Amino acid sequence: MRQVSRESEYRTWRRRTQHNESRKDKKYNPRSDEIKVHRVLGWEQISVPSHLDLYNEETRESTLEFLGLVEKFALERRVALDCSHAESVSAAALLLLYATIDSLKSNDKSKLVRFQNLKGKFKFAIERSGLKGITLNKEPSVVDEQTGPLPVIKGTARGEEFEAVIDYVQHRIFENDMTPEEENIWAAAVMETVSNVKLHAYEDASDKPWWIICSVIDDNLYLAICDRGVGIPNTIKEQGWIRSIVDKSPALVKRLLSEADSDSIELSMMLGETSTKKDKHGLGSKSIQALVDENPDGALWVFSNRGVYYREDHSVELKDFSRSISGTLVQWNIKLKNQ
Repeated sequence: MRQVSRESEYRTWRRRTQHNESRKDKKYNPRSDEIKVHRVLGWEQISVPSHLDLYNEETRESTLEFLGLVEKFALERRVALDCSHAESVSAAALLLLYATIDSLKSNDKSKLVRFQNLKGKFKFAIERSGLKGITLNKEPSVVDEQTGPLPVIKGTARGEEFEAVIDYVQHRIFENDMTPEEENIWAAAVMETVSNVKLHAYEDASDKPWWIICSVIDDNLYLAICDRGVGIPNTIKEQGWIRSIVDKSPALVKRLLSEADSDSIELSMMLGETSTKKDKHGLGSKSIQALVDENPDGALWVFSNRGVYYREDHSVELKDFSRSISGTLVQWNIKLKNQ
């Protein structure tokens, strides 16, 4: 990492973070996002923050606080999510919200979770993702990559489901004008990311889920995938083989010894490998980084537990936060061609 002052690093992080926010021209008021919890007729009513977002430092904390409250109270009683003041949700935050609620539905001890007062853009995002249907116990709709929008797709560590994403990008986004080379790059990036879920998040369980979302926002194509596994920081340092590689580089040794989750993420990216019981399989870093680095406005985010790794213009920024996402979320976005 290049040596920069704390003030300079902070300014750079804020500039790049704001570039990825849909509300980059609006000021954040932390008091407006106070999360209220009330008991109403046997339901625990939780107010949804006005902006669910993992990219911005302030909204990330309120977003993770909100998700933690949903998980906590859903194990005790029925939960109503009051969306009266909800205005927007980023792709990454929507995916994590979906994964949180979907995981609760698979828990026999959890109660109902319902949305209330959905409206505007927030309502559109929730319904398009398929999340509202999940809370109403509706079967997921059949994905038609030729005509309709792509909802959040739930897959298992076996990974066959990722093909629907590739087809969607080919038919709907690029309108069947994707070259074989472009399709190969996309397929490799998605396959490597799904493989990483299979190999590091759920080491011995092929039926454990992952979730993936793909959407177009302001001429940029966003793809994100998350799991609810143990996270990169809890796996990469445990394997003996990694020592033989790390010991050859002082920079890698420093990151291996660090307690910061972001350093563990960067270590996995630098090695191109995420540790599991199976030898030397990667985070998908080569294909994903190539996709991002070779594309205008390309950006890569890796959230794992409390750490955040952000890559843009061949530069890397690291951050650590007080709350964990309880798993790993990888997102990349690229500018659509001919735009």
